[in-house]
Amino acid sequence: MTAHLLQALNDALTLAADQLSGLLPTPGPAGGNQVPMAVSTDSPGGNGFQLPDAPPAPPAELKAYFQRFVGAGKWIALAVALVSMIYAGTKMMAGKSNRSNLAADGAASIPWIFGGIAVVMSAASIIMFFAGGSA
Repeated sequence: MTAHLLQALNDALTLAADQLSGLLPTPGPAGGNQVPMAVSTDSPGGNGFQLPDAPPAPPAELKAYFQRFVGAGKWIALAVALVSMIYAGTKMMAGKSNRSNLAADGAASIPWIFGGIAVVMSAASIIMFFAGGSA
């Protein structure tokens, strides 16, 4: 699996280098450089330029690996939440008789568990909202 990941990273970096090479100055007809960017006409003298603003897009080779990584992270978080709920319930049951502080501690941890689940499960949507994309 490591060899596949390294090959995918190598392919993605090669593709990125090919795409970025179009942004470098190219030799002009008289030996000068021509910059392949849009020239801004609203700046004084017209000597400004605008960089292309493309939305973030994952390399096709890494998309499946990233989705698997995010899925595994969510699964691990749900497993931790399940164990935490069992632990909180056990504390509440054990604290029922003469140990009310233990029961209160178990009950107080339940909202934190649900809050953690909500953040983990909606993390991708929250980040994409601020990035301006769609999850």
